[in-house]
Amino acid sequence: MKILYNLDFSQKDQKYVHLELNIELEKYDKKELILLMPVWSPGSYLIREYSRHLDQFVVYNKLGDQIKYEKISKNKWKIDLAEQKNITIRYRLYCNELTVRNNFVDDIHALLVAPATFLIPENKDACKYFEVQVNLPDGWNKISTGLNKVEGKENHFYCEDLDDFLDCPIEVGNYQTYSFEALGKPHYVAMIGAKVYQEEKLIGDIKKVVEATAKIFDSQAPYDHYTFITHLTSASTGGIEHKNSCVLHFNRWHFSDPVKYKKDWLSLVSHEYFHLWNVKRIKPLGISNFDYSNENYTSLLWFSEGFTSYFDDLILKRAGIYNDTEYLDVLSNLIERLLTVPGRFYQNLEESSFDSWIKFYRKHENSTNQGISYYIKGSHFALVLDLEIRKRTNHQKSLDDLMRLLWNDYLLDNSIGFTREILLNYAEKLAGNFSEIFNEFIEGKNEIDYDKYLAYAGLKLKIIDFNNLTLDIDFKEENGLLICTNIKDQGAGYNAGIMSGDELIA
Repeated sequence: MKILYNLDFSQKDQKYVHLELNIELEKYDKKELILLMPVWSPGSYLIREYSRHLDQFVVYNKLGDQIKYEKISKNKWKIDLAEQKNITIRYRLYCNELTVRNNFVDDIHALLVAPATFLIPENKDACKYFEVQVNLPDGWNKISTGLNKVEGKENHFYCEDLDDFLDCPIEVGNYQTYSFEALGKPHYVAMIGAKVYQEEKLIGDIKKVVEATAKIFDSQAPYDHYTFITHLTSASTGGIEHKNSCVLHFNRWHFSDPVKYKKDWLSLVSHEYFHLWNVKRIKPLGISNFDYSNENYTSLLWFSEGFTSYFDDLILKRAGIYNDTEYLDVLSNLIERLLTVPGRFYQNLEESSFDSWIKFYRKHENSTNQGISYYIKGSHFALVLDLEIRKRTNHQKSLDDLMRLLWNDYLLDNSIGFTREILLNYAEKLAGNFSEIFNEFIEGKNEIDYDKYLAYAGLKLKIIDFNNLTLDIDFKEENGLLICTNIKDQGAGYNAGIMSGDELIA
């Protein structure tokens, strides 16, 4: 089976993209074909129900006659093939969510997230060739994607693996693009939005991040080309990783702030780029073989996200972007972010990872009292493990070596995802028994002995206690009123009986 997807932006002013699928069935011997639209995007662990944006679904045979189909679930369509060898499917998508995991179309540009865009066969092995034709409307002249170009066919791109196909977002429009070479490979940067950055510095700093990150993995780039797709927004900041690209959102006004440029922008670039190794290729069990119609559970996001969060700032230090003082300030802020979350006593790292589908992306006013972020506490575990490995080996080994072992040893021989036990075994190859530390950090809910571990690096944590000076309440202004939002567990406001939604009047 081969599928050609045709993208039509003729209704871009109404925020629609039209899709036409031409499906070749010459070697497909089934009498029916089930197509589905994914309900989530790998890297963002929340059911998003992408099919809610789809309408005008119709199926034709090669003569142009409509043929029967049945919608059998919220995201699946069953098509009666009879003796058909070629069919055409058309549908329309409404695209008005400018986030890194949703589609957006307007008169300026379009971001198409593959799982939110393309219908795919339910049988993941049924199709081995996916081709996309992009029809550029007048005024649009750029296409940015991780997909490979089809030789001799303008604006045609292809992929020969379903998971890789769904891992490639597509940006289309008229925007600034740049390129540089690093690690012997071409890298492309798409900047969508007003130019409020210093071009040479921006590209130079991204290149520093790329080279410093790759050193951890022996400066080997596991891709033929890499694309950074960046949307300059008025508020939001965030990103999502892919195997040879990433989508980034960053507040355009923060490029002029040297601190936010480093701690928010370059840290984001570093985080998503590091993911091309950690989680896109070094995958935990549970998200190593995707089911696109249901939640994919894992208890190991603390490694995939938390360890990545530790390395993203460490890489900036190694790249010469942070000085010593700036990096220690980052570590201080990281520790403060955990110590100010009451939920650290009620949820451990495994629980936080497993419940990502119902908690991390669905925060409410009491979330900080009930749990912790696997990003934040996971990065603490990475810091502690790095320091412990260095101490035991007299600084001859580090967490870098664990990542290299996973990359060069385990990954080469295993297509299935790793487990907690596998991580423990590889850590013990470096520096002895780590069972106690793994149990303490992954299953435990106790305070971290910062004095013990930071002393390994000649550091000491000084905590300034402001408990007597604060109500431990967060506020928002609403119609000129000061409304209480989050009431921290066991804080002064909590113990005084103040509740979320209360108005502060004096």
